[in-house]
Amino acid sequence: MTVDGAGGLRQAVAHLAALGHRRIAHLVSARGSRAVRQAANAASVDLVEFPGERASRAGWRRRTWSSRRACPR
Repeated sequence: MTVDGAGGLRQAVAHLAALGHRRIAHLVSARGSRAVRQAANAASVDLVEFPGERASRAGWRRRTWSSRRACPR
């Protein structure tokens, strides 16, 4: 059995967008959130990222990405 974390995140964002959500929040892990950003861009959803516990220790702060401009990869 394997786990596809990135695929699951993409499915979650697509599902929320299909329900009509236009802005979603994401708790960022220390590993980053490339899959969520890419999915948000593809679905034209604004993304608000909040640092998770480990990410905040690493100096992460809240970031907001608008679907009207490209999110960094």
